[in-house]
Amino acid sequence: MYRKLFLIACLALAIAGCSRRGMGPGEGGGIVGPEDPIDVSVPVVSVPAPDPVNPPGVVPKYEPEEMEGLKLYIFDENGLLVKVQKVTREQLETGQIETKLPPGEYTFVVWGGSSPDLSDFHDAQLKSGTTQEYIDIKEGVTTEEDFRMMLEAQKNSDGTTTPTVTDFEDVYYAISEHVVVSKDGKTSNVEFDFRRNSHVLRVTLINTDNAVVTRASAFDVYVEGKNGVYMFDDTIDPNAPTLHYIPMYEGAPSETTYESDFKVLRLDMTRRFVDPILLHVRFKGSDVDLIEPMNVVDYILSLKDINGKLLYPDQTALDNAYEFDIEIRFEEEDPGDDDVYLSVIVIINGYQVIEVEVSDIQPLSVQ
Repeated sequence: MYRKLFLIACLALAIAGCSRRGMGPGEGGGIVGPEDPIDVSVPVVSVPAPDPVNPPGVVPKYEPEEMEGLKLYIFDENGLLVKVQKVTREQLETGQIETKLPPGEYTFVVWGGSSPDLSDFHDAQLKSGTTQEYIDIKEGVTTEEDFRMMLEAQKNSDGTTTPTVTDFEDVYYAISEHVVVSKDGKTSNVEFDFRRNSHVLRVTLINTDNAVVTRASAFDVYVEGKNGVYMFDDTIDPNAPTLHYIPMYEGAPSETTYESDFKVLRLDMTRRFVDPILLHVRFKGSDVDLIEPMNVVDYILSLKDINGKLLYPDQTALDNAYEFDIEIRFEEEDPGDDDVYLSVIVIINGYQVIEVEVSDIQPLSVQ
């Protein structure tokens, strides 16, 4: 009888000891289990964002800034954020990142900017049950599904947002999936193929006939798009508010010319019809556009060289470009009565993409 009780007690102690091996630090009395973090030295292959490819004849005015502030987000195989840490360019260049992780399979995501602390952007977690409310991210709580990276912006009364800084820093992104950490601390190679998520649109209005009713200074120019909030995989949050871009640079307006340069976030070809990036040319002090707002990405994708070959055949080609020159020319058409009609020609990087005929726009009454 006593021998049986002794055996039962030993078995109970053995089971309890086994169960404690799965507990984390501070939970199991110090017994290290297979899911406890271990020191890991991650070998990294880093591919920087390529230099911008400028079409022939286009002289760049701006150069993208170098990548500086970098933050690494590590998600486990269940999509849970388990680690956030800063990394340096030196670590990427030397090919080694030191961290602590339990054995398992992970997704490594890096966001970086051209400032040391990525000050024009911030990470956030989408608040449960909402589409545009956010809370701070938290390791062990935030998931791939509710992680967001967004441009700092202020809310407007009409529900849109405007970038806090019009000349915001360039932003970079890279992801490496299926990173395996073994029990002995060895990991598979991590490859970061960075892409730049920002562009410059250089818009110039040209009044070729110097007509009084079409002077370039009579218009407001701005860009709008729902591309200010990104998910963990760099796809655009479809519920993001409309971002109202205003110029980061404006030339002195004149009767014949008006220049305005815009820093904008990623020109995503997959969303050009669902949530297009629109360029507006609007009469000052009104809600009337000169022509239908221009779908910037759709126009750019239509560009062809003299041999009929697409200049931007895919998203990679679009990402690799940095500046786009958009020239909008007004040419006066006078039917001989009291009204003046316009022909509007749009030229991007030296290639004409559209001409709005007289019948396509509303007549402008002579003042």
